[in-house]
Amino acid sequence: MGGQARVWRRRSTSCAARLVCLRQNAAPGRRESGVDRHVSGVRRGWACRPSFGQVRGFSGWCGCGEGPDVAPVQALASQGAGERRLCKQARPQRREATPGRARGYSWAIVSSTIETRTYYPRRGRVSLRHHSALETLYPRYGVPAERVDNRALFGRDHDVVLEIGSGMGEASLVMAQEDPRRDYIAVEVHPPGIGNLLALIEEHSLTNLRVHDGDAISLLTDHVPDGALSEIRVFFPDPWPKARHHKRRIIRPAYAALMRSKLRSGGVLRCATDWADYAEVMLEVLSADPGLRNRFERESPRPRWRPVTKFEQRAVEAGRGITDLCFDRVG
Repeated sequence: MGGQARVWRRRSTSCAARLVCLRQNAAPGRRESGVDRHVSGVRRGWACRPSFGQVRGFSGWCGCGEGPDVAPVQALASQGAGERRLCKQARPQRREATPGRARGYSWAIVSSTIETRTYYPRRGRVSLRHHSALETLYPRYGVPAERVDNRALFGRDHDVVLEIGSGMGEASLVMAQEDPRRDYIAVEVHPPGIGNLLALIEEHSLTNLRVHDGDAISLLTDHVPDGALSEIRVFFPDPWPKARHHKRRIIRPAYAALMRSKLRSGGVLRCATDWADYAEVMLEVLSADPGLRNRFERESPRPRWRPVTKFEQRAVEAGRGITDLCFDRVG
């Protein structure tokens, strides 16, 4: 492949929106179809070299980096786009001032099958305490990206509660402490929050709380058996208020069906939000699922055992009402 390879990226942080532009070897003015562009890029075995890190479990470069260097990726030629795992740590890049097509480039979508991300990967400062916890405590209290085994994680077969989005972990700690008969898995993607919760577990010698570093949807899809959970809690998820971002909301029909399938019969799905329009969407989506039944006519009372988080406190101070929902799995 002649010439340089440049990376042109949309403003979205999703790896699925990352485009690799390959200088055409064909005659000027020729344009390939979208499928041909992708297949030709894969068969040539070229991808942009990343600026940092390799994909976990992938023997080639992830193709989400920046810079003009290119490197052959043998594994890419033998793998389909749907099987390729892309780096989740995407460094934002600026658009070219001149569109790529005007410069004679054709665009090849690296992967179009990765699900839309439901979270924004914040890059907060990781303190020494949190960094140490991530390095030393995650192997002990972390939930690996493999099939969830209650006995291996907790040493017993009790009911398991999955919390999606545990933040800094203070609320997760309190709920697990006050409910010792059940086991808890907290899912978070923010490194400082993961490190803080790991440190709290160690400080309080808590045996019924574990932490997973990663996307909750991937965990549910790939590693949690059907009917394995007694409860799923989604407290104050990102509301994604802009209309163009509504597709990123975690409470939507496909994900509601996924969560319901992981609940045992009689299991509970609890949600809470401080955005009124999102609350209406949650109520509509969950009520439409045939396998879920609202325990109340509309909103549920606020559970007394749920600690007040800083997000909830900010919402109350701003005058926004809190909506709780409680749905049981039926059948």
